[in-house]
Amino acid sequence: MQQNGDGKFSFKFENTGKEPLIIQNVRSSCGCTIAKRPTAPILPGESSEINVKYDTRRIGRFHKNITVTSNADNKSVVLHIKGEVVAKPKEEVPVKKVNKGFTPVAG
Repeated sequence: MQQNGDGKFSFKFENTGKEPLIIQNVRSSCGCTIAKRPTAPILPGESSEINVKYDTRRIGRFHKNITVTSNADNKSVVLHIKGEVVAKPKEEVPVKKVNKGFTPVAG
């Protein structure tokens, strides 16, 4: 993805259990990654998503973790995002030839 680009990811999931699923917390491995959890319980058979935004101002490869804590049997799950932020291509401005005209020189 490009520097200063859209660093959004979405993790979709379905509650396959028999009880409402409550996402209690989402925690990212650094401040450059922000995760938002659903606040309402996810009923059995329903789907939801966890939205993640990575700060794309930094150039280079990244691999970040988001730990999701819930009331499910496996209390926590770790989500991974990885990729590379590349510099924006430099824009070239065409230069036009300028005719400065004739300047007489006195002599």
